[in-house]
Amino acid sequence: MSRTHEPRSCRNSPHSFENPNGLSDLLEIFLLLVIPFSMPRTFGRMVGSLRQGYAIVAAMGVTAGTPRTEKPLFTGLLVGTLLIVTGLTFFPALALGPLAEGLSS
Repeated sequence: MSRTHEPRSCRNSPHSFENPNGLSDLLEIFLLLVIPFSMPRTFGRMVGSLRQGYAIVAAMGVTAGTPRTEKPLFTGLLVGTLLIVTGLTFFPALALGPLAEGLSS
């Protein structure tokens, strides 16, 4: 069943006043991109070299999003990330176990 009787803004928005027209769509896209592109510039100012921040922005533009998920590189990065997060979650508890036993006796 088609919902063509509803206005365009109600079809994909949780609220009917979220994006009433195309201009507000463009404003929303611009504002969503302001923070990610301002962070590398902030990094450049923190380290005292804006060129480093601009280099990060250039790398962001070249990579243009996420890596391809069917490549082995993605699988390696995913498995590596999971191993690191798991290790950081459980190994501190294993290392503190004997210390806690020594304190309790």
